[in-house]
Amino acid sequence: LGNDTGLFDPVDNPLPPIPESADELTTSAWQAARRSYAPYSRNWAGAAVRTSSGEIFSAPYVESVAFNPSLNPLQGILVAMRQRRLDWGSIAAATLVEASDSLASQAPAVGALLGTLADAALEVVRL
Repeated sequence: LGNDTGLFDPVDNPLPPIPESADELTTSAWQAARRSYAPYSRNWAGAAVRTSSGEIFSAPYVESVAFNPSLNPLQGILVAMRQRRLDWGSIAAATLVEASDSLASQAPAVGALLGTLADAALEVVRL
């Protein structure tokens, strides 16, 4: 399909810079979006959450060649939290950063999943 990169190859996607005033959660989500693996859709997205204890977790969007099963960024965060034996209900804040010119948005899937796990609103930043 014309893709020369693999899932675990280092990438630095061309997202616009975030404002200098961005908070730590937005910065973490932006950094994850720059690492997202979306060579087919160019739907660069990343998410970050802060737990009630103040820990921050972030993960990028990862797609497969068939677009299904792709992993939205929150799914990667949930895996990392489970590895640390943290309760998903401890998510106190969440931010999704994605490219504004993407053909699809991760916000509906991330927001729906977040809503089933924690009492935290999703902030969406489109660049």
